[in-house]
Amino acid sequence: MYGNSFLSLSLISNLISLVLIVFILTIAITYYNKRKKKRTDSEIDSKIKSYVNQLNSNNTTEYINKIIKHPELHLLKLIQSGNNFTVYFVNKGNQAFNINILSPDVADISIEPKDNIPDNSSGYIKFSTKNNVINEITFILECTDELMNKISKKYLISILDKEMKEVY
Repeated sequence: MYGNSFLSLSLISNLISLVLIVFILTIAITYYNKRKKKRTDSEIDSKIKSYVNQLNSNNTTEYINKIIKHPELHLLKLIQSGNNFTVYFVNKGNQAFNINILSPDVADISIEPKDNIPDNSSGYIKFSTKNNVINEITFILECTDELMNKISKKYLISILDKEMKEVY
């Protein structure tokens, strides 16, 4: 009889210890998640305060440009090698994020960098055609700006004139 009660007390003691450990872990995880969310909220608050300070300062033009100016790609150089084309560009507009490029004219088209094109930085677009008798191609640039607005711009590249322009 004493052996069974000792085993029962030991089992109850182990169960209580296990419940306490689970309880402490739950508190620790909850605290960590709240701290993590506070950090994210404070980062958002910091950005909002920065934009409000810019608006209230003498740099109102800079603030407005940050809101309304989108990425703008300008052709630097176009290189053709048979059916393969490389278009070097510079971004004269605001920074672009999460970049995607599509074209109804060519099946194989890519852009570098894909993640982020800062203002006044360069990159390139590569595409290939099934024949090298193509005179122009259109492509659509999809991205987000600094304020996380989704942007879609359509461009036309003239192979003969070696020009790239935004079309609407």
